This record gives sequence, structure tokens and C-alpha cells, in this order.
Amino acid sequence: MTERMPAIEPEPSALLMDCIPSGPTPDLPHAWEHFFGPVTREEIEAGEAQMADATAEWLASTRDDRHDLLITHNFVIGWFVREVFGAASWRWLGINQANCGLTIIRVRSAKPPVLVTHNDLGHLLPELRTGLSVEQPY
Repeated sequence: MTERMPAIEPEPSALLMDCIPSGPTPDLPHAWEHFFGPVTREEIEAGEAQMADATAEWLASTRDDRHDLLITHNFVIGWFVREVFGAASWRWLGINQANCGLTIIRVRSAKPPVLVTHNDLGHLLPELRTGLSVEQPY
């Protein structure tokens, strides 16, 4: 990234590591219950804490003019999208990303964050688009 975008100074963050953002809840559809079978309570608690901190860091309203490029993983992106929509805590499940899919979230000072685009692959040649189980039409 830094070779193509020399103005960017990478700042690794543990908040962007893949995790299990939340655990099963009473409203979790039965189809998702199997996912949590091997997941420990400790993993869930660590993921919940991590995503609370990540949300506070990157989705909180601010008056500062920031442009952050976050390179992260499927579940973290799913959590951010779920957060933007205020969806149930389990709803990050099934919000899947392609490899190198671009998601843009606009964070403003006086309004809630807005999802501008999700999983955009237009910057990749069709033969480089991987990571989704169905072929993308664009």
C-alpha cells in the first residue's frame, strides 16, 4: 500500500484483527447457532470488548476532518456495517466481504454514520475478484 500511496503512514492496530464480535442471543436465527459451537465465552468477550473500542475509535462522531484507510477482516467489516445500521448484535453474521472489497463509511459530526458503499470490487479486474461464493456481475 505504501508503495502506491506514499503519503500513507501505516499504523497497525489490534482493534482491526479478526475476532468474534458478539455471541449468540435469544433472537439469533437457528441457522446460525452451529457457528458458535466451537467458540469460547472468552473469545466472545474479547471480541465484544475489541469491537466496542474499534467502534469508539472509528465510528464515533467527530468534527475533525479525517480520512482513514482501514485494512481489516470480514467479521470486523461486518460489525462496522451492522453498527451503521443499528442492527441486532448477531447481524454481522452473513455480511460477507470479498478479498479486497471496498467498504466506505462516512462519519459526520452531527449525524449517524452512513454506509456509502459496501464490498465494491470495481477497482479489481474480474479475474482478481475472489472471496465470495457467487460470481459478481461487475
